[in-house]
Amino acid sequence: MERRIKIDKRNIVYVILFIIGVFGTVRGQAQEIDPVYSGIRDMTWQKLFRIDYEIIEDYDEFGDLTVPVFSEDVKGMEGMEIVLTGYIFPFENAISSTHLMFTALPVNACFFCGVGGPESVVEVFMTEQVDYTQGMISISGELELNDTNPEQMMYILNKGKIIE
Repeated sequence: MERRIKIDKRNIVYVILFIIGVFGTVRGQAQEIDPVYSGIRDMTWQKLFRIDYEIIEDYDEFGDLTVPVFSEDVKGMEGMEIVLTGYIFPFENAISSTHLMFTALPVNACFFCGVGGPESVVEVFMTEQVDYTQGMISISGELELNDTNPEQMMYILNKGKIIE
C-alpha cells in the first residue's frame, strides 16, 4: 500500500519563511558579536594589549614556561602612575579587598572565561579596602611589569586608588 503525503503549498511557504527567519536571526546575532573583543577603548589598555610572548623550554619539572616580552612603550610606563578604567574581578567571591584583579573586560567576558588574554588583566594592590562592584570604575596606581614570577599576573598595579 502506497502512502502519499499531501502537502499544502501554504505550509511549504510557512516552513521556508520560518527557516529563513531563524537562520537570518542567528546570522544577524553572529554579526553583532565581535570575536576579538579588545575591551575598553583606552590608550593605556591598548598599549598593554600589545605584547609578545617567548617560551622558555624545560623551565621546571612542569615543563615549558611562556613569559611576556613587553613593548618599548610598556617598558617606558614601568614605575609610572597610570590610570585604567575597567572592572573588578574579585578573588574567591570576596566582596571587599585590598588585593584584586582588574580587567578591561566585564567579568562574564574576561580572560578567565576565554575571551580576553592575560594582557587584559592587571593584579592590583590597593592602599585601602575596596568594595566589589559590577560597574565600570577607574583605578590609578604605579605600574610594575612582571616577566619572572609565574605566580603573579604580568601587569601589577601597586598603591592602587579609586578615581572618583
